[in-house]
Amino acid sequence: MPWDNFVPYQQDIAKALRDLQDEVFAKREYRPLGETDVDYLDQAEFFDPATPEAEREELLTLFGPLREPLRRMGPVALRDWLIAIGKSRYPETREEFYARHCLTSSGTGTALDMVGLSAERMPGYVAPLASADLVRHFGTDRPTRAQVEAHLAGSGDLYDDILEDIGGYGGVYIVLYDGSGAPSELFFAGYSPY
Repeated sequence: MPWDNFVPYQQDIAKALRDLQDEVFAKREYRPLGETDVDYLDQAEFFDPATPEAEREELLTLFGPLREPLRRMGPVALRDWLIAIGKSRYPETREEFYARHCLTSSGTGTALDMVGLSAERMPGYVAPLASADLVRHFGTDRPTRAQVEAHLAGSGDLYDDILEDIGGYGGVYIVLYDGSGAPSELFFAGYSPY
């Protein structure tokens, strides 16, 4: 599922992405999360207090957002908490959101599905669109918002390029410039899992 957003320019791109995610979360402008599935963790005995920490730690590489709640609550209470928060359409806190998000098979169709920034395009991350790609799509490495909007209204092949390089899940950002050549906005675009 493709998504995109224009946001005011700021030099700290990671902060701009976090601010966008905060806004999307606060306004609940995202597709509700799917059902929270704890079955896999049950089968792996993740919630069993007798499970060795090393085995639990191995699973936390896949389910990182559960690390802090696990430390605070312990395995049994964590399971109960996940089931309780899995009943609402929209989580109340970002901690609840990401705990549920890592246990669902679908995304939100927004920047909330992105882990953060990366220097290179890779699944789950937002990376800068390469200068050569900017020139290919917009005829310049300093595009304006009008150029991006016109491109998206036309061929829209920017999304095809994003999808090709990231295996269907990830995004890019583009610094947009005003008529004087100064940075004015950031454009974030990507794909979320269905």
